[in-house]
Amino acid sequence: MRYSTLFAVVLLVAGLGQRAASSTIALDAATCAVRWRHDWQSKARNAEVKVGATVVNPYRSRGAALKDGKLIRYTSDGYLIALDLDSGKLVWQKHVAEAEKYELMIMAPLVYEDLVISGIGISEYGVKGWIGGFRLSDGEPAWRFNTVPVRVSPDSTRGAAPMRDPAVAAEFG
Repeated sequence: MRYSTLFAVVLLVAGLGQRAASSTIALDAATCAVRWRHDWQSKARNAEVKVGATVVNPYRSRGAALKDGKLIRYTSDGYLIALDLDSGKLVWQKHVAEAEKYELMIMAPLVYEDLVISGIGISEYGVKGWIGGFRLSDGEPAWRFNTVPVRVSPDSTRGAAPMRDPAVAAEFG
């Protein structure tokens, strides 16, 4: 017997509800009528994990963010996307993570001013985590910081200085 689960996050803004899973659906909060629907078509390989005889994708959407008329969310194949809040049309898309290497965007994006802040937070499959900032206007990367150092090199933090403050280093070892 095959079981399937539905994992959904619901956002409610000014009478409009959005469900963020593999599809994004805007519902009228008063009538539950569908206002618009956006179905993401995978462009890259998804992560796959074998559970018994079944191959599953370990990605689960943890939510979306809303700002300046955009709904920002991730896809199971490593894309960060922005949808127009009124129409559901794709505003921009950026491939930001290698899902087939288990770089899974499993946290809800956080919007601060003109940046979408997020990262990968998984270590079960030997993935080195990172946190990055992406421009809200077009999804372009603004900065990226490796949370697990790879090696000491000028490129290892890609724009963020390593922790060198002696007082902080003494406090945290």
